[in-house]
Amino acid sequence: MNSSVRFVSTEAGLRLLRATLRNYTWDARLQSVRRGRIQETSFGNANPLDLAFQAGFFRLVSIVEASVDSLAVELTEGSVFNVNDVIRLLMLEKELAESANWETRRRAFRRHHKLDLRKCAKYDYLEGAIEVRNAIAHGLGKLTTRQTLSAQTPKQLRVVNVSVVNQRVDLNADHISECARHCAEFLLSLDSMLP
Repeated sequence: MNSSVRFVSTEAGLRLLRATLRNYTWDARLQSVRRGRIQETSFGNANPLDLAFQAGFFRLVSIVEASVDSLAVELTEGSVFNVNDVIRLLMLEKELAESANWETRRRAFRRHHKLDLRKCAKYDYLEGAIEVRNAIAHGLGKLTTRQTLSAQTPKQLRVVNVSVVNQRVDLNADHISECARHCAEFLLSLDSMLP
């Protein structure tokens, strides 16, 4: 395990971030891909380079979510001795409830682990990255109706320096490397702030 982190979940998350970033050094490969006549459909963008950027960004933010959820379980398991079936089921219920969304994650970490995730380095960046990921997941790269109506969305997208063109998030290779760097800083900060 990396000597600068204390938890297995953090180490796993950092390794996946690095592996994802290495995998998405595709600029040159995808620039040469023949582009079809149709670059955009009514459901989303068909440009291979844009799709690769969206997939990379999506994966990076998903790695952070999975790492935070895994860390919560790791912390809970470390604090409970003599785990029997009843406690195991209660821990499973707790894990399911805590991973519903980022608000429940924040509340659970504050209540169970005495840590406000918003105090971790790069949390503001992560909030913006989550908005980008949500546009990719729920709108195939286009802002959802909820995002379009929210006054917070433009502010959060400015933090991650992502533009919106024709209601679609406009990503490039710099966004991927920046996202990986900030996600790693968030996980390292979280790891170091835990008791």
